[in-house]
Amino acid sequence: KGRDGKMRLALPMTGKQAAYGVLSMTIENGKWEEADLPAFMLLADTAGSAFENAKLYEQSNMLIDELRLINEMTKRLNQSLKLKEIFQFATSELLKIFDADYCCVLQLNEELKQFEVKSSNIPSLASETFSNEYGFCGMVYRTKEPLIISDYWHSRVVTSKLMDQTGSRSLIAAPIFVEGEVIGVILVTHKHA
Repeated sequence: KGRDGKMRLALPMTGKQAAYGVLSMTIENGKWEEADLPAFMLLADTAGSAFENAKLYEQSNMLIDELRLINEMTKRLNQSLKLKEIFQFATSELLKIFDADYCCVLQLNEELKQFEVKSSNIPSLASETFSNEYGFCGMVYRTKEPLIISDYWHSRVVTSKLMDQTGSRSLIAAPIFVEGEVIGVILVTHKHA
């Protein structure tokens, strides 16, 4: 109870896996009855379950998309061993899944120590090569970790030809591994942060 004659109530909105928020209410003292508490608790629990179900639904949809991509790529591998076709298919699927503006798949040429663009929806980068120390590919190659940049123009941690040429603001960069070594990088970008 507050000094202003109002009752403040805060209940966690909890699901089976975690708490997803707090249900906060302010009620006039005269309108509050202790018998109402179970109803508020039920409301908070129901909201928590709804948040959790929505999150799980979103995750399951992403998982379905990922499984569909893997399934389709496996089919393509079985049908054709033309690497270029496989890279092009991966690019178009990644653009769809991430609702992205641009995508670039690069493969490492170990002898030359360069990343070669194997597929992209950016014609000017179609046959580009980059040092394995350059830009976001260089960062992923060094760290062996995926990378998310929410606003390239604000942070600009490295210079990126891909980001500069397309005017992209946000980026996801993910390594492609073979036996624990980075042999390629996938770059997916959006024009908006």
